[in-house]
Amino acid sequence: MGPLVPDFIGEEFNLIAALIIGIAFGYILEQAGFSSSKRLAGVFYGYDFTVLRVFFTAGVTAVVGIILLEQFSLIDADFIFINPTWLYPAIAGGVVMGFGFILGGYCPGTSICAAAIGKKDAMIFVLGALAGVFLFAELFPYLAEFYDSSYLGAVKVYESLSISRGLFIIILIPVAVAAFYFTTKIEKKVSRDADGHSFKSGRHFGFAAVLIAITLVLALLPEKREQLMEEAKTLAADPASAYPVMDSDELAFRILEEDHTMHVFHITTEDSKDTMMLPGSEQIGLNMIAAKEGSVLLGSTFAKKILVAEDENTEKVAYQLASLMGFNNLYILKGGMAEFRNSIFARENIELVRQSDVVLADFRADACTRIEKMILAAQSGPVKTASVKKVKGGC
Repeated sequence: MGPLVPDFIGEEFNLIAALIIGIAFGYILEQAGFSSSKRLAGVFYGYDFTVLRVFFTAGVTAVVGIILLEQFSLIDADFIFINPTWLYPAIAGGVVMGFGFILGGYCPGTSICAAAIGKKDAMIFVLGALAGVFLFAELFPYLAEFYDSSYLGAVKVYESLSISRGLFIIILIPVAVAAFYFTTKIEKKVSRDADGHSFKSGRHFGFAAVLIAITLVLALLPEKREQLMEEAKTLAADPASAYPVMDSDELAFRILEEDHTMHVFHITTEDSKDTMMLPGSEQIGLNMIAAKEGSVLLGSTFAKKILVAEDENTEKVAYQLASLMGFNNLYILKGGMAEFRNSIFARENIELVRQSDVVLADFRADACTRIEKMILAAQSGPVKTASVKKVKGGC
């Protein structure tokens, strides 16, 4: 997937990209009127709601853009950085910032924007902010315990409300449209110079109708990963589907020979219990195959990728999901780990095989002993899991 992937912009260009984005962001803020303390404070006094409309516009644009990009596999939403939440410190910080916003007419970002175009009140505000940073740093030893309290992690609004993403969209966008309408009405009543007097009602009602229609479409769209998973399960349930398979004996032989042209992936599900990991295998969740972790691990072109799970049905779902993602050279383990254990690790079964095929029985007995030693050696170290560096950022 394209944007917002790790190292999409190299380390050497990070500051250049940040400079370009910062200039663009500042320009947009200034054009939206955010360099005016009178306009910014207007949202608190009820005569100018430009700030509210800009925030809602940004939120709606982000929601629509992310969902559409995700549907076209141009972005992996799991790799969008979400600032972690510390609840009580966030509330305290919001109160402090709110008082400063009302008294000075600026928030930290807009004060920089206004100072950049030479506004003296904004420059004083920036100096005050720097003094506040210094004061906080000096008092931090006394505030450290509170600063690290009530950690909630990366919270998503719809998850905290225990509602689906689709329902949240249905709520958010109509609320934004209603906010645009009612704030414009208020502005027209309290100010003769309000921007709302120049708005053309027909055009805005038409845009609102289109936006609400988009809301309904987006709310009905399943998440891309869920959509792929359902399609993979349907294909896996089709008896006509064919799969390249590797039997237990061949896999055991390749493990013993330390075949570097083969990668073994242990597929886990939410219901998976702690199961035996084969030597050299890497663990990846079934639902992670369609995420960036899957792209990193399964994206190699030439290596044989052996998908191993407790049962063959899970392997088939993983195979179909990986195929839908465009990965190749995929194989499944015949019968899953259940058959591998019965063939390689069940010594009573090996003795039964010895009655008809001594060579095969000797191989399995030797493989059993050697692979068990390899597993014990591997258990002393960390389990290999899919690990990908996430993009970090935020303000």
